[in-house]
Amino acid sequence: MSLLSWLAALAVLGALALTAYAAWRGAPWLPTPRRAVDAGLAAASVQPGDVVFDLGAGDGRVLVAAARRGAAAVGYELSPFLWVVARFRTWRNRARVTVKLADGFRADLSAATVIFAFLRPRTMPRLAAALARRRTQHPVRVLSYAFPLPGTPAAEVLRLPRCAPLYRYTVRHHG
Repeated sequence: MSLLSWLAALAVLGALALTAYAAWRGAPWLPTPRRAVDAGLAAASVQPGDVVFDLGAGDGRVLVAAARRGAAAVGYELSPFLWVVARFRTWRNRARVTVKLADGFRADLSAATVIFAFLRPRTMPRLAAALARRRTQHPVRVLSYAFPLPGTPAAEVLRLPRCAPLYRYTVRHHG
């Protein structure tokens, strides 16, 4: 096997390892149904001037939907495979959309006016902690698909046909 073949094999193995780490760290990729994305962005009144963060951007569908509403959108994805898919899918909206190969829990969330997350129950406390660390003057609207934010009452729970519940929160200024 040539050196180039070995390097390619190592790159693929590394990408697979990062994808497994992403699934363990946040959640395995399960796409959020489009009707839930659209209903959630409508319930959060996403419009031009908003900045939507998607923690675990997956295939980029939330980012595209937010951009179609005129918002800026920033996606965080740990899986290199899904990051490539999201970059490809959001290409037409690249003026409004940024997709980062990074951990959304380590991101500075202060610019976000809306945060979308579809995480596992065991990672929801980490989202709550990240929101508590947020230092900004404006409240943030949080949309959580399937699982509630622990210790925070939802402003609204959307129940759509053939979808898990979608929880909408408004998190006020901290600090």
